[in-house]
Amino acid sequence: MEFAGMCARVWDPLWARIKADDPDFPNVREAVNSTNFNFGPTVVMTAPNDEGIIGLHSRRDIMLHPACHDNEPFVKAVLDSFFETKEELRNNLQQIDVKQMEARKI
Repeated sequence: MEFAGMCARVWDPLWARIKADDPDFPNVREAVNSTNFNFGPTVVMTAPNDEGIIGLHSRRDIMLHPACHDNEPFVKAVLDSFFETKEELRNNLQQIDVKQMEARKI
């Protein structure tokens, strides 16, 4: 977590990797873009490293105010949302794969 006054940036670092030349990479990128249209953590992809590996991370900015008595359940909900974002990415990737398989049948 990074803090700036009452704001915090929460990171879930490097929870997945993919090679830039992986044939599934275009589908992963499309799934990431679809996932990022939802509210919640944003999926961030790094530039390829020297080995051509792209890392996937998530981050979310929140505000924590001392006058808010519900910060604890709020932070728990924020942390839980990182799991929801990963699941949304998986679902989006599966939908893309299904659409491509159906298109090949035609």
